[in-house]
Amino acid sequence: MKTPAEQLAEAVQRVIEETIERTLAGKVNTEVDVKMKDAGKILGFSASYVLRLCKRGELESTGTGHRRRIPMTAIAAFKKRNLNAARRAPITGLREGVGSTH
Repeated sequence: MKTPAEQLAEAVQRVIEETIERTLAGKVNTEVDVKMKDAGKILGFSASYVLRLCKRGELESTGTGHRRRIPMTAIAAFKKRNLNAARRAPITGLREGVGSTH
């Protein structure tokens, strides 16, 4: 049985995922921006890592420093890119002969 905190966390994650899907489908206001901390929660990263992604140009943002905001469309696009990249990545170990006896 899940604790109330775990149930709440799952519900919040479902809402986030549904919002991202609706954003990608053009069904929500795509001009919504979120704080770095919230973008980190959505993406599963720390706010400092989100800032690093923004500085490297991997994640679109507006503003500077701690006042930086991330558009929901950028978050959705980032998640989609990284999900697609993960699906295309080869499974390591298969080509090296995992389970062989050399």
